[in-house]
Amino acid sequence: MTKAVTSSVEEAITEAGGDPKTFTEAAHVTKTKLPDADVTVVIGSGASGFMSAITAAKAGSKVVVLEKAGNLAAVNRVNVSGPFAVNTPVLRERGTTLTVNEVFQHVMNYTHWEPNSALLRNYLEHSSEAVENLLEIGYQFKEANFRFKTPFVDEKGGFHLILTDVDKRVRLWTEAYEKYGVDVFFNTAAKEVLKENGKVAGVAGQRKDDSKVTVRSCQERYHHQWWISWQQGTTFKVSRHNTRERCCSRQESLHR
Repeated sequence: MTKAVTSSVEEAITEAGGDPKTFTEAAHVTKTKLPDADVTVVIGSGASGFMSAITAAKAGSKVVVLEKAGNLAAVNRVNVSGPFAVNTPVLRERGTTLTVNEVFQHVMNYTHWEPNSALLRNYLEHSSEAVENLLEIGYQFKEANFRFKTPFVDEKGGFHLILTDVDKRVRLWTEAYEKYGVDVFFNTAAKEVLKENGKVAGVAGQRKDDSKVTVRSCQERYHHQWWISWQQGTTFKVSRHNTRERCCSRQESLHR
């Protein structure tokens, strides 16, 4: 929504005797509800994929990650210099006073209010969670200024320089996946989101050896299973939830 449209709506609400703050605040997503299915499938194990997988697993979901690279060391986002975030333990210890609203207003004004404002604010309000998760698994940070010109410096800084070397980061990611029971399938590129009756029913992918992989949901009333099947006909059973036999009657085999 552009700034002009936002201003017009706020003026209309004011003229009608309402509070325009209820309009802007209503657009802010403050909570995320995980799906009710047994398994959360994450495509890609980059920075976002890793954080999504860990967050879902910590919330109790069974998580499967499909990653086209051969290992975590080959994932390009494991070696980034660091994230930008607001109101993190690192910044509070440093005494940084940067606020979500300051960053939000700067970015929206700089981009002439072209981005999705609700999405941006939601990201900023939850940005500290990524840093907190990384601190929890063993990362070390320090607040630092960007390499390029930006207003977010010194007491208004938000850049978190990662002090942990890349080799240790790979080990920490691996240990975190193991700790939270995340299954990662390397050399597996997702190619298509499968839908049935307008709803997501699975993911079709391809392995490095050109064999086909399908992560598909089998449902029977309130029962739910996810299966990963290979072109050769073998199947890896992912979900721990019991499903009626007639729903999924494929042969089970642990195959990676």
